[in-house]
Amino acid sequence: MHRRIPNIAAIVLALTCCAPLAGAQAKKKPLPKPPVKSAAPPVKGTAQLPGDNGKIDQAYTMGIEQQLNFTLRSAEYTLGRLIVGTTSYAPSKAQKLLLLNFTVQNPNKADTTCRFDTFKLMAVDSQDVNHEGVGEVVKQNESQQALDIALKPGQKVEVQSAILLPAEASAPKLMVQHRSGGKVLRYDLHGLIKLLPAPFADPSDKSGIKAREDVPGNPDVFYPLESFDLKLLSATLTSEKLGENAPGDGKQYLVATLTLRNGTRSKQNYRFDTLHARLLTPDGEKEEHPQNVLLKTSRNEDADSTLEFGESYTCRLVVEVSKEIKRAKLALWQGESHAYLFDIGDSK
Repeated sequence: MHRRIPNIAAIVLALTCCAPLAGAQAKKKPLPKPPVKSAAPPVKGTAQLPGDNGKIDQAYTMGIEQQLNFTLRSAEYTLGRLIVGTTSYAPSKAQKLLLLNFTVQNPNKADTTCRFDTFKLMAVDSQDVNHEGVGEVVKQNESQQALDIALKPGQKVEVQSAILLPAEASAPKLMVQHRSGGKVLRYDLHGLIKLLPAPFADPSDKSGIKAREDVPGNPDVFYPLESFDLKLLSATLTSEKLGENAPGDGKQYLVATLTLRNGTRSKQNYRFDTLHARLLTPDGEKEEHPQNVLLKTSRNEDADSTLEFGESYTCRLVVEVSKEIKRAKLALWQGESHAYLFDIGDSK
């Protein structure tokens, strides 16, 4: 029996041919993995709250709970005050008031409460600065009491609120939200706000938005201060004694007869330091007179008493000024209010 001997040369040749292929497979690099994109970190508070673009005289249902219909009727700039019960909101000399008139109606089948904090009001001025409302709401054309009412189904009420703004600022945007949350109403108020009338508007601002710090006044017209309304009746210069008081050397008295009217719903005291005075002479000099004499009109006695809401009192404000003054402008104001300028003396 013959056994087949393997062909050694053939085996060696086969191994020699396969060796380079095996080496190439061993040295082959794996394909690179695609780069992993890192997720951006979450940032809170950047998303705008859902809402609607509001329109004047259009009703919107607001809130998640105890929903109410809100309708903005009008908006206006004013140097007057908002009276809410015994509280009064008056602009300082660096401010004006954005007065908002709106309607609230109950769309529900049950009584629904509406009060001072039911709606949050906020104006965004032309510099993107936020200004929150005064936090009070008052019923229009009634007793000016703070709104706190359970509205019957379908009942509607006309109300007012306000936002204090810088004297020079506009309010192109108004935002309204219900206290229970939900959508935000965003009003574009460009061209929709009633502008300041003369003489309160600064004539240097053609837009009619900026309020004057010192407002030109006319006799026999009431002007709003912090808590009083002021009306100048007359103003004279005299060197005569007033009772036991006589002007000092080189001095004379400026006597302004005026009427004070309580413009709030709380008692208001008047006395010598209620009004501040400043004299502006024709050559530009300013004399500050923070405290003066307040006299009764009929007697040279101090005027010092209290006025109830709506009550008026006529008295004399006595200011000691230089005897050289023949004519000037008299500025009168209360606290931090806007001042009102009146011509006194010789008009020539």
